[in-house]
Amino acid sequence: MKTIISILRFDLRPWLDKNNKPEDYYSPELRSTTSIQEEFIAHFITDFSIPTFSIKIKYYQRLIDNSITDFLNRTISETENESDNLIAFKLKKANGKIKSLMTEINDLILLKDYDLNLITSKHIDFSTDRLHKEATYILQYLLTALIKCYLEIQQHFFAYIHKDDLLDISEIYSSILNKPAPDNTFIKQVQTIQIVNIETIKSQPEETEPNYAVQYAQDKYNVFMEKVSPYRFMELPKYSVLDQLAQNRLTKELIENPVHYSVAMLNFLGYLDYLKKTYSLSKEKIYKHISQALKTDERTVKGNCLVLNPNSKEDRYKYQADEYSKKVEQDYNIILAGKPLK
Repeated sequence: MKTIISILRFDLRPWLDKNNKPEDYYSPELRSTTSIQEEFIAHFITDFSIPTFSIKIKYYQRLIDNSITDFLNRTISETENESDNLIAFKLKKANGKIKSLMTEINDLILLKDYDLNLITSKHIDFSTDRLHKEATYILQYLLTALIKCYLEIQQHFFAYIHKDDLLDISEIYSSILNKPAPDNTFIKQVQTIQIVNIETIKSQPEETEPNYAVQYAQDKYNVFMEKVSPYRFMELPKYSVLDQLAQNRLTKELIENPVHYSVAMLNFLGYLDYLKKTYSLSKEKIYKHISQALKTDERTVKGNCLVLNPNSKEDRYKYQADEYSKKVEQDYNIILAGKPLK
């Protein structure tokens, strides 16, 4: 976050006279500053809908976006395959740094009167007091970008944060910045695909089927979706490509089959690897999460996950997920084609 610190304290402070340069200075600077790409699945986007009124602002936006993206890329990559204790330590350090910067920016906005209304009024004249208005825009954008960064870190490390410590945007404003959130926070959550309940579960049971069996299946479905939704299971490529009916059929197979089948299917869908790479979950965290989603014991999930490795010494007679690898792929392709399972 060296660039952001420089914007706040050192050479890049936008309100300095030496940074009050003409447009033809910032144009080549902007073109030569390549955007850094996100190496993770983003959960939030900055939707700063206030029109820019100078190349200088666009240049500073690029610097801020690159600094935030680089910070997120490094934080996420450095925690991959690490122990729970190290992840918790780095998470605490990252959140502490972001909170400190947000507080500093908020204090600066109050001190220098960088009020958002100065650049959002319909009657504003950007040609007057331009340097002050540019600094207002940049500082407000920087605060928004850091709030989004905090939310992104929080969502990525969802499994390592107690639910009581999770903050939404309004709580970030009230508990960290000590002020109410504005009507427009300029941050949007990336939309996820919603799934309706499985049709076969919702439909009326046959006369020979006890009602409790339908309720049990519905409960298993609800639990599964509740557990996997925060990790955006529905956006897995092999899952999201299915139409809604096919998604429901696949979910039904996942929750109603034995654990070795379910683990094999989750592995085929790429969910196990996705949890590791996208959310930095340790193996033990993954086993616990899957066991909760499938309403089964953690050791059974662990054994079935381990036998997916050909070199595993796990009891393959007891844990049989590896034997179902071809079966789940066949079932998936049948569901994808819209054909009935045998």
